[in-house]
Amino acid sequence: MVQALVVTAGFFEGRICENDDDAFILRSEMNDFEIAWMEEAGVEWSTPDLADDDAPADDPYRSELGVACEIVKFGKYTYCRGSYDIPQQFLRPATMKDLIERLQEIQAEVFNMAWNSHDDDYDPEELTDLLQEQAFISDEIWAREIKMRTSGEEKRVFLCHASADKPFVRRVCSDLTEAGHKVWMDEFEIAVGDSIIDKINEGTERADALVLFVSAAAASSQWVKREWRSALARQVSGSGVKILPVVIEDVQSPSLLADIRYADFRASYHKGLEDLLLSLGKA
Repeated sequence: MVQALVVTAGFFEGRICENDDDAFILRSEMNDFEIAWMEEAGVEWSTPDLADDDAPADDPYRSELGVACEIVKFGKYTYCRGSYDIPQQFLRPATMKDLIERLQEIQAEVFNMAWNSHDDDYDPEELTDLLQEQAFISDEIWAREIKMRTSGEEKRVFLCHASADKPFVRRVCSDLTEAGHKVWMDEFEIAVGDSIIDKINEGTERADALVLFVSAAAASSQWVKREWRSALARQVSGSGVKILPVVIEDVQSPSLLADIRYADFRASYHKGLEDLLLSLGKA
């Protein structure tokens, strides 16, 4: 599947790419630079999986070391020059957090080139590559924003959060939508003239899961307390929404939820999202 991927290790770590195809690349087919950065990153070499291949059992190719790779470009595949072979073990789907952080890095690099370098201090091809990657990331973010508003339905998820945490919550909203869930977020569901209370009640009543973002701001928000306590009352009665706490700051969780396992986004956004998606699969 063609998708936005983030490189997790090695020379290209942190960059966002688009995959086009996969291939098993032999070590003997790589140049010294490719071998060096892969080995430094801890690549795990293996032999080709040729169980269904017509090659004879004594074919030397079967014993050669290599690695399963994705053939990628750092930008839209049809516009970029050159492609790269990145081991599949160093790639994973890019989250909204990955996209935003990489976009900010590129913007800083381009700004530095424009204002802090002389004409002969930077490589024009490097600048072109950065701008291609920037355009790809911007398009991907926009596509996910649109999908948040028009997504289909798998699990109906209500995002219970404080207004101060909205930038973080919107990233999670995008990644849950990308995973196929129907996400309820106030800024997309409450229109001018709507009753806020009625809309929130409607959202929580229809939801399969309520994701509670635990933070200092949420702890002091009466709206947040009202939303999750109402959901908890229905959960205790054996009907209604399931509460899934996620911790995004170092703050004590509500005592009523002390025995509920939470997803922890503090140390790793990716791990927190993975745990949350796993829980939604069981909601």
